[in-house]
Amino acid sequence: MKQLIGFLLFAFACEPNVSERGDAGGDAVGGESAGGETPGGSSGDGGANQGGFAGGAGATNVGGGGAGGEGGATPEPTACLLHEQIALSQPALAAGADGWQPGETATFSLVMTSPVDNFEYPGFRVEASTSLVTPNPATNTLFGISANLPTPLEVQLLADASLEPGTEITLTATVVALDGSCGANAPTISFEAVLQ
Repeated sequence: MKQLIGFLLFAFACEPNVSERGDAGGDAVGGESAGGETPGGSSGDGGANQGGFAGGAGATNVGGGGAGGEGGATPEPTACLLHEQIALSQPALAAGADGWQPGETATFSLVMTSPVDNFEYPGFRVEASTSLVTPNPATNTLFGISANLPTPLEVQLLADASLEPGTEITLTATVVALDGSCGANAPTISFEAVLQ
């Protein structure tokens, strides 16, 4: 028993002081912390640089999106741009056996041909050189015409009864859109008629 007690006393005497070990540990931690201020600052700077690169990437993405928007802004052809490609041909006037007479109606027709598909309601408006000839209707439009497919279209014309036989009338047909005129570039064709 005395030997056991002596052994324990010896072991306790050889054990390092807990307080001293704690202070040493504190000093070591404190030393690492003090020594780590500069690396810590560098690390923080590096983090700021990484943040800057990330921001730059975001700015690049935004710029890329803007360029895409410009590409999508290319305008599509309007109805009138398509209508300007139409060719008018074969104007004709059909009337009774005795020809077109004052007070009677005749049918004015022509053929429309487009080099491309045009489903923007192409049509034509006819005007007479005298107000005593009334188109009915003045404008006639279609839903569309297929590329290179000749398409006939017609309107009725009423000659006033007050007109004299032999009166010369110029009929002018102009390509129009559904909602009105296509301006000075719209194709036109003329036809000369004589009342009988």
